[in-house]
Amino acid sequence: MSQIVVDMIELQTNDATKQVRLSQVEKYGDGCFRCDLSVRSGGFSCQRPFYFDDVVLAEVVPALRTMAATLSGKCIIKGQWEVDYLAFEVNEMGHVFISGEIFEHQEFDQRLRFAFRTDQTVLLPLASELQLLLDA
Repeated sequence: MSQIVVDMIELQTNDATKQVRLSQVEKYGDGCFRCDLSVRSGGFSCQRPFYFDDVVLAEVVPALRTMAATLSGKCIIKGQWEVDYLAFEVNEMGHVFISGEIFEHQEFDQRLRFAFRTDQTVLLPLASELQLLLDA
């Protein structure tokens, strides 16, 4: 059984061509989360289910906070058994690089790899919103 714990978490890039949004985030009893992931990176976009685990999330939230404070580090959101991932890395100039891969298994497999750059101001708001998932 699952319950929706957050309606939407959106990376605040202030650029319509760079977007990561987690909608209708559900939490399952086993610590797994499921959401509708929307990604826009330049002219590419994708919308599909995305799964990740509370164990990974418990590492990502403090990592994002550390990245904001030190302008160094990286972290990845993904499910233990999933290919799909979202990665965040910051450099000493305050540039945050968001990348990921979304894979869809079907008759002809589909894969979207994306990457874009934004700035460090997205890190603390994202950490706070993801913390809500851990607290649920």
